[in-house]
Amino acid sequence: MTDGTGATATALAGTVTVNGPLAATAAGTPLTGDAPMMVKLTGSAAGGVPPYSYAWDLGDGTTKAQANPTHVYSSRGTYTATLTLTDSKGTTSHASFQVTVYDPLRVTSSVTPTSGGAPLSVTFTGSASGGLPPYQFTWQFGDGSSGSGATATHAYAGGSFNATLTVRDAAGGVWTGAAANVTATAPPAPSPTTGGGAAAPAPPSTTSPSQPTTAPSAPASAEPSEPVETQPTPAAANNQPEAPGSPGGLGVLLLVIGSLLGTGLGGAVFLAWRNGRVGR
Repeated sequence: MTDGTGATATALAGTVTVNGPLAATAAGTPLTGDAPMMVKLTGSAAGGVPPYSYAWDLGDGTTKAQANPTHVYSSRGTYTATLTLTDSKGTTSHASFQVTVYDPLRVTSSVTPTSGGAPLSVTFTGSASGGLPPYQFTWQFGDGSSGSGATATHAYAGGSFNATLTVRDAAGGVWTGAAANVTATAPPAPSPTTGGGAAAPAPPSTTSPSQPTTAPSAPASAEPSEPVETQPTPAAANNQPEAPGSPGGLGVLLLVIGSLLGTGLGGAVFLAWRNGRVGR
């Protein structure tokens, strides 16, 4: 710069910083779901003069003072989450988004029958409420196989199995729980006599036939026994018969009976003697 006398002077230029307007950005994930639903909120700033302060109004009476907080919405409804951003000059900016929360997903199921003989055919039935229809049903039958649909049928071989059901709705809600314990009893293995064919013949006996325990009695001899020589008793010497009960008469009678046993007449003689018809 030159004045009127011709003198000149030079001035140094200063640095000027111009900040853009303050702008807040707010986002959340997820934005829809079933109660209880946890949302992760994200706040960011641009322009203005840092540092910044963050203040969230989550729409259900809850506030947060962090840039990136989390929050659980526990009841059905549509909520507006609003971020207020303030810079060091006191300038403010606002950003918001909406969160939609549905009723909790509720599921019931029935399984019939839950026990029986294998192969066992079982019917699974599920129903859902709450959340956001339509619903998807997935069955895990517990034996490595699966099925889908509100109603499914499965045949079990022998064993015990834990079946589960998973339901998903259109809002991203997921419910998983036990459906039933199913027991299928395998049939008993067929025995040799009930296997449908003739029973196998018994093996031949290896033992010797039993021997008679007593030898057959020898046949009575047809030959007459030798006469027995006896001494006459005093009564016989006097030609007097002896009474059957006397010692001498009884001895003679027994000798006679003994000699007649070989011919089969001894028993008859003995009975006759007992009846008093001999020796009298």
